[in-house]
Amino acid sequence: MKLSPDIPLCSPEQDEFGYSTLSSFIADSIISTENPNGIVISINAPWGYGKSSLMNFISYYISERSPEIHIVNFNPWWFSSRENLVNQFFAEFGAQIKRNPKLKKITSAIGEYAGVLGQAAAIGSGYPIITPIANFFGKGIKSILKKDVQRLKNDLASDLKKSGNKFVFFIDDIDRLTPEEIKELFKIVKVLADFPNVIYILSFDMDIVCEAINLSYGIDGKAYLEKIIQASFSLPKIDKLRLRRTLFSKLWVIGGESGFKENIWHEVMNVYFSGLDSLIRNPRDIIRVTNALNVTYPPVKSEIFSPDFVAIEFIRIFCPKLYTTIKSNKKYFAGPNDERHTDREELIKFHNAWLENIDEVNRNDIKTIVQILFPKLNNIFGNTIHGSNWVSQWRKERRICSDECFDIYFNFTIDSDFVSKTELEIFKESANEESSIIGILESSTEIYRLDGTNKVQEYISKIRDIAAEIDEGRASNIIKAIFNCGNKLLTTVPETRVSLSSLPFRWYIDYTIEDLLEKIPEDLRGAFLIDCTKSSSSLTLLVEVIRFAERVKEEPDKRGHSSYNAISDADLAIAKDSLCERLASSTLEELLSLPNLDMVLFCWGEWADNETVNNKIRPILENELSAIKFLATYFYFSQTFSFGDALARSQAYLNSRSIQKYINVGALEEKLKSFPHESLSRKQLLVVDTFLKDVEARRNDTSDDSEA
Repeated sequence: MKLSPDIPLCSPEQDEFGYSTLSSFIADSIISTENPNGIVISINAPWGYGKSSLMNFISYYISERSPEIHIVNFNPWWFSSRENLVNQFFAEFGAQIKRNPKLKKITSAIGEYAGVLGQAAAIGSGYPIITPIANFFGKGIKSILKKDVQRLKNDLASDLKKSGNKFVFFIDDIDRLTPEEIKELFKIVKVLADFPNVIYILSFDMDIVCEAINLSYGIDGKAYLEKIIQASFSLPKIDKLRLRRTLFSKLWVIGGESGFKENIWHEVMNVYFSGLDSLIRNPRDIIRVTNALNVTYPPVKSEIFSPDFVAIEFIRIFCPKLYTTIKSNKKYFAGPNDERHTDREELIKFHNAWLENIDEVNRNDIKTIVQILFPKLNNIFGNTIHGSNWVSQWRKERRICSDECFDIYFNFTIDSDFVSKTELEIFKESANEESSIIGILESSTEIYRLDGTNKVQEYISKIRDIAAEIDEGRASNIIKAIFNCGNKLLTTVPETRVSLSSLPFRWYIDYTIEDLLEKIPEDLRGAFLIDCTKSSSSLTLLVEVIRFAERVKEEPDKRGHSSYNAISDADLAIAKDSLCERLASSTLEELLSLPNLDMVLFCWGEWADNETVNNKIRPILENELSAIKFLATYFYFSQTFSFGDALARSQAYLNSRSIQKYINVGALEEKLKSFPHESLSRKQLLVVDTFLKDVEARRNDTSDDSEA
């Protein structure tokens, strides 16, 4: 179970909703603007839409592309009262430039000006006079008061202009302040707005701030802001497809391969598009619902109907009053209709009451969802009756509408099985012995977590977390251990076969080994990998890692820093030759036992030559069962849509063209047609049937030309 913190993103690489493009343009505009004279920019959007993330992206691009620009982050929500806002604003400004000795004169000027403004604000509001800001800059209030405010401002403006340094203020969460605090903040910005070489970027909900200004000043808030802000940007509307993609990927991970079977996932999507889709409006909504499901779903998933559970959790998050109503009134929701209709009038009155309390925007969607969850309501809002003949089916399917299953949906237990800190410490200590690491990893493959994932997956991920704490010897032992038990790791963690899944497990292993290799001295790294290719057990993982290293070196800019960059092309060539020799000397049975054989053969053909691979694989036709096992390597599921479907259905697929370079497809077709199918398992039958259908389809397809 992994909860997502509701905190702003920091790097554009994390962008899932298309904000990085706008932030890049704004950053470039700020960088290219010469001698800005107090420019004020605003980022406008409601809460939860990612304003803070976009602000962070702008800051990231400015720091990356023009590091000489001074960035000052100021969050007024952290401080209370008018006096604190003034004081802390100048404190942040001063703290930033005080680090640069060349800006000492500006530091002093800011201190003087801050003291005067701070005192004026205190006097105007009735607060006691405070001197910490002036003292921070090394000046006393008494000497400051003798100076003219306008002259101090002119002095500061002159110093800022002469310095040639550009300052960018990021002021976030303005809409979280009280109306009085919002008023004071904009006073600060208004007073400082015309300083040279200073740019302000403000983020807020325009409606909230305009209303606050109207309450404080009794004037049109929008007109007031237009006098202060020179450039206003509304956050780009998040494409609904992006929101769905992010939500679905998180939901799929929550369900897991053994949780959301293909037919169940299909039903989850159908209920989602029947009324839940309108509830997801922004990234924060996704975090709220997926964090909830991460906690509540795994403990009960074997006892409930997943689509119903997802729907009732959406209701709990977005319509809490309705959730409480359902939970507390089982008899009005669960079970069949009373076929004598003795309670119909009472039910109509009850259900119309809660329905009227639902926001009108979502009322029809929520009504539809509740009818799906509780079929008896179809007789309240329509004429369809679900009588007692449905009870056994609902109970068998563990539906929420079943009287016997209803309570399970509202009783939460937390039973997670993750790698603890203690286990990680034991793992690190055990890394002195390669055999100990193998024992830990192999035993963890037998422990399946409640969400259907395997404990070894978490171990592989957690190793990356502690890689920096591991010395060379332990790193070497862990890498060798992974290579030596790799086949078991890969075969006990099946890869998800739909596009909404997480990355293949072997890719996580790639990244883990890449991190651990950092601990191997650069001049020894190539020799170390070569030694592994000669002696370690898992040919699949070895091929995968060498392939990964090869791609990293081919596109160094795309991956950035990588431990593989230190490996010479000559060492990489030796490693590939070593693997090709081992593959060539393997028996056919040994090859067929390799996980991800299709990937292995592809790389072997690229590194050696296809004829060598062909000669090795061709004898497969001599044994039908071996041939079927070989075909299974190329067997997968494609996705198809039917009318009315909200999600693609899985369809078995096997491209016979992809294997014709290794074997005679026609000869294999004849062998399998005559082979007694009654001796095959269900999976073998599906593989054979899919292969034969594909061959026949391509034979009849006149457009399938010479490539076939």
